[in-house]
This record gives sequence, structure tokens and C-alpha cells, in this order.
Amino acid sequence: MVAAASPALRQAARLAFVPPPFVFAGRRLRRPPPPSAARHARALVTTTRAAMAPPPPHPPLTPAHYVDASTAARLDERLMATPGADGAAADAAAAAGPACAFPLPALMELAGQAVAHAAAAAHPDRSTRVAVLAGPGNNGGDGLVAARHLALLGYTSVVVVYPVRRERPPFVGLVAQLTATGVPLVDALPPAGAVDLIIDALFGFSFVPPVRDPFVRLLTDVRRRQVEGGRVVDGAVDAPPPPAVLAVDVPSGWDVDGGEAPAQRADGGGADDDTPPAVANNPSGRDALISLSAPKRGARRWVGAHYVGGRFVPRALADALGIALVDYPADATIVRVDGGGGAG
Repeated sequence: MVAAASPALRQAARLAFVPPPFVFAGRRLRRPPPPSAARHARALVTTTRAAMAPPPPHPPLTPAHYVDASTAARLDERLMATPGADGAAADAAAAAGPACAFPLPALMELAGQAVAHAAAAAHPDRSTRVAVLAGPGNNGGDGLVAARHLALLGYTSVVVVYPVRRERPPFVGLVAQLTATGVPLVDALPPAGAVDLIIDALFGFSFVPPVRDPFVRLLTDVRRRQVEGGRVVDGAVDAPPPPAVLAVDVPSGWDVDGGEAPAQRADGGGADDDTPPAVANNPSGRDALISLSAPKRGARRWVGAHYVGGRFVPRALADALGIALVDYPADATIVRVDGGGGAG
């Protein structure tokens, strides 16, 4: 009777086993050795570096990338248009581009998420204190969505400044979602020095001057913080550091096609000097603009970081309207187009 081999003997036998040779085309060959751990590690490092490498800068924008206010309005109309026209109406609609049947809340969700991603790319520190200025229209709706996404992304201090509220869909639902997420809504900006980032979602491409109250006072306050923040008087800092500003689609108070706003004296009430009630053009060097769907012509005068977001425009619609779409890297929802590089 033969005693069973111990586990130690069985392990020794396995380690001593040499794979038999095999025959290929009449020749005796050894089996190839398994790849070494070092080779696996080198391959893993190479793959990881390739995945983490920042995408290359976006090529310079051309005139075809920019749209005027009327083209932006036609783009929005076709994005939300529903199919179903007959005869001549169908032919005219087809020439204007396909009807995409996006509900307004869906477009706001996509745009607002892109705004949040641009804010996170420019200000990745989750302790950044954020104030979102939400206007009464669709641009304000994008801001409400962005505030919710920033809170969900882990930003610990997000507040929405929402002085003129719309008691109708989809705004009522957006406010309810913010409340459920724990984001407070207030009527005025927190004190100077208590905000690191202002997201300007007051007015979009449909804005027509002049600015009126309460937005005259609000925009004048924003501009003064941008320009006068960190001012040094007699060798001492006279004001808190300026907050960074991220303007949504169009810097509020700017002309959509022409760019930066001129001074507006007391128009609409509240302005008592020649300070334009408009976002300043990056005086601190830390401000940014995110254009939605396509950059507006006035953005050509913007001198800060410039992102484009809203990766939902079908190419057939862009072609019908003569718009050159930006190139998004990989699965990014935003892309930086001012030469700063890739998606962030």
C-alpha cells in the first residue's frame, strides 16, 4: 500500500515539472516562456500614461465656428422643433435643418452639466466657494442645473443668487431639485471675500440691452469686484481678492454680436456712475467663458480661457446652418478652444 503524497511533495513536483517540447514543421521547439511581471508592469505604465495624457490643444477657431444672434436662435428653434410638417412647410423645414425634438428641460440639463464640467476643469478644488447668478430666462435655467451638478460633484459651498424667479416649468422643477440637493437660493451675492468663483448665468444670446434692475446693481457689483478686488492703496491691500468669473454663453451685459458692453449711465435705475453693468473682460487673468452649442460672435473679443460645451448638436443640423462644430476629445462634454489645451 502506497502512502498518499504530502501537499509539500505535490507542490515540489509541480515546480520541478518541465513542459515537454512540441513539434512544429518537423522541428522540436520549447514552449515560449510566460511574459514576465516586469514586462506586464511596463505595458501597464505605458497604457496608463497614454490614458492620462492631456489631449492636444484645439485648433484655432475659424469664422465658421462663430454664430450671430439670429443663427443661434435658428439653431435653438431646430433643436426643439418637432417633425410633422407637410408639403411646402416640410420642404422649408428640411432646408432649415432637421427637427431634433429636444424638450427644453433636456437641453438645459445638457448645457448646465457642461457648465459645471467647465467650472470643475478651471477650479478643481472642491472647497472653492461658488455663487451662481441665475437670470430669469433659459440662461438662468442652465445656471440652476450647473449649481446642482457642482454640488453633486462634491463642491461643498454652492449658493444660487436668483433675484427674479419664474413660477412655471421647468424652473419650478429646477428649484425643487436644488432644494433637494441642499443648495440654497438667495437674492444677493455673499459679501466680498466670501466667494471664490462667480458663475454668470444671467443673460444669454437673446439678451437685448439695456440691463434693468435688479440686474444693474448685481452686474455693477460683479464688475467692481472683478476690477477692484485686491486693490493696493498706499502699500496696503484695500479690498478682498477678486473672485474668478465663469460666464455662461455670453458675458452678461455684452452685445451678443459686437462684444464688450459700453458704459451705461443710470439706464434702468441703480447705476450712479459710468461703470458698465456688465461682466468685465478678464481683468484678473482668472476668468473664463463657456460657449454653449457654438461660440457667439461677441466671444471673439473675450481674452480669457474659453470653453465650448453642449455636445448635442447633430452634424446635419450644423451643416444646414453653416456652423463648423468644435472637435471634442474622446468622451469629453467640453473642450477648451483658446489654446489652453484639450478638455481642461
